[in-house]
Amino acid sequence: MFYRIIGLLISGLFASGQAVAETADYGQIELTGLSRDVSWPLNPAGPAYAMICNVNGPDGYLSIRTAPGSQHGEARRLKRLAIVEIDTRERRGHWVRVLDAHRSFTSEGRKQDFKHLPVTGWAHDGYLCSYVDYPQPGAFDHPAEPDMNSSAATTPEEYAIAQAATHSRRARCEWDNGLVDLPETYPCTFVPFAGNGSFSVIRDDTYELMLTIEQPGIANIQEYGDGRALANYGRFYRSESDRACWISETKEEKLCVR
Repeated sequence: MFYRIIGLLISGLFASGQAVAETADYGQIELTGLSRDVSWPLNPAGPAYAMICNVNGPDGYLSIRTAPGSQHGEARRLKRLAIVEIDTRERRGHWVRVLDAHRSFTSEGRKQDFKHLPVTGWAHDGYLCSYVDYPQPGAFDHPAEPDMNSSAATTPEEYAIAQAATHSRRARCEWDNGLVDLPETYPCTFVPFAGNGSFSVIRDDTYELMLTIEQPGIANIQEYGDGRALANYGRFYRSESDRACWISETKEEKLCVR
């Protein structure tokens, strides 16, 4: 009876939307909070990526349901750290539409070959976390040249989107705030949950710049530190003369991806 009561309490916790997100490091993966709270509000509604979380245990998995609600049948079971593509525009309470799934990391967080996990259905958003995948040491020393053919991309934007989907694009970013003679250089990585080419510039352990693409060629840059927004640099436009760069409306700041 005791375990039945505990199980009911846990079910009620997720049903009420008060789930506590799993925030943890697994190898190259860091879970950073529930996607509905962390990443979906920052990006335009539509297709996005999230990682299966809150399913700890040797047999832990998330059931993708054929319809919104735990009473419906299973379309597929996905274990921890599988990546799902969802559509944030299709919500039914705490259930969100699943468009597809794949795995790029083992359930322990080790990088693995891409594995397609075809599925459509519905997932409870209390089991979907935003995440960051960290590069191996030296990953930024010699960034690979874009292979436009491998992703079937025809434009830099399409290439960025394709690489954000597979989480393999790494680069260096140059940030020029107009106050120093030479731009500062930092590692940067495309935001895995955005799926639109947005990226994060990792300045140090506590500060980062986030470039969020609002529409093709237009973005917004914010500075974050200690888990909170510190500054908004406003709207940036993609440079016509150098497509690797984004320039602020005032033309005082510039951010380039090399």
